[in-house]
Amino acid sequence: MADKLMSVFYCLLYNVFNVSPSAIIKYQLNGPRPSNAKEWFGFLLNFNVVIAFWVIFLLTLIMFKALYTGQFLFIITVATVINLFLLLGWVL
Repeated sequence: MADKLMSVFYCLLYNVFNVSPSAIIKYQLNGPRPSNAKEWFGFLLNFNVVIAFWVIFLLTLIMFKALYTGQFLFIITVATVINLFLLLGWVL
């Protein structure tokens, strides 16, 4: 039972913080679009974008931990349901 609760906690943690890095990267792209290699490297080395990539990496480790603590089908189902509830809460 404790393993399932930890799995649900890891899924919740993953889903709650999953949107933040994507939003940061999308916000950085709202300005002028990079058009050449120098501008793309400047974009990729932007402090906010680097932090967003690190958060994505840490979230990947959290999901691996969730998959390690529970069964695959349980984890995927719980993560999908949490994601759906968060989406419905945002839309409504």
